[in-house]
Amino acid sequence: GWIGHGGWGGDLVFRELIQHRDGSLGTKFVPEMIPASGPPLTLNPVALDGKIDWEGICLKMVSIPESAALLTSIPANVRLMMQVESTCDLWQIGLLNGAGQGINIQFDGREQQVTMVGSLDLWSAGSENPVLGPITCLDRPFLLDLIVKNGVIDLCLDQQHTLIARRKGAVGSQLRLAVKDGSAIFSDITVRPL
Repeated sequence: GWIGHGGWGGDLVFRELIQHRDGSLGTKFVPEMIPASGPPLTLNPVALDGKIDWEGICLKMVSIPESAALLTSIPANVRLMMQVESTCDLWQIGLLNGAGQGINIQFDGREQQVTMVGSLDLWSAGSENPVLGPITCLDRPFLLDLIVKNGVIDLCLDQQHTLIARRKGAVGSQLRLAVKDGSAIFSDITVRPL
């Protein structure tokens, strides 16, 4: 497929097709085409709201009613991977600049969808805020794999759902995780520069 880019075709996007047991199709990153990355960065999340518990590569968050944590010094070109286990219906990942502006990836368990929104200019295939759904993994533990390179934000969930958009300009140097009305465990967190 193609990801639009300001009036021209844009970048060619490759995906590996997978077939689910019910016969439907999904997509995932092609392992041989994932950009090379450097060593994992040392992370030190800071609680913004609510309670967090950090254990090296595992972040536990409990919201009453909302909890948020911030990771700073995130490279502009980055690969972020983590296992996610959430008991809340709404949570998000934000890639933000120092003023708190950027892109938020919102996960909605009730609607079974993921949306890219925020104070940014996205170029996507016909949608200001790209939406992916139905997502069948949000109610159980799953792998989240996010690659950001040269303004392209590429997301793969559970090795079977992908969503991509392009941002005009740099994405941000901060990673914000937020949960609402529940709790979440983000484990095996790795952030690697590309």
